Amino acid sequence: MQNWVLKDDNIHQLKISEAFIIEINAVEGYAICTGIDGKIGLIDGHLEEQKRNVIKVVKAIFGDILQNLGD
Repeated sequence: MQNWVLKDDNIHQLKISEAFIIEINAVEGYAICTGIDGKIGLIDGHLEEQKRNVIKVVKAIFGDILQNLGD
């Protein structure tokens, strides 16, 4: 599992690969995934809760992809 990195602009980043990066802006209260069309969605709660929720969404997305590859 990759680790979250705090960037200079107070954005927490989880880099899955060069093409798939998740960023949480703790001040503004949103999360963005690059490599997926648009935002994951607005996520409320504390920063650690936001991180857990984003990881759950990513796992669900990858689970769906893997399931569809088997079809």
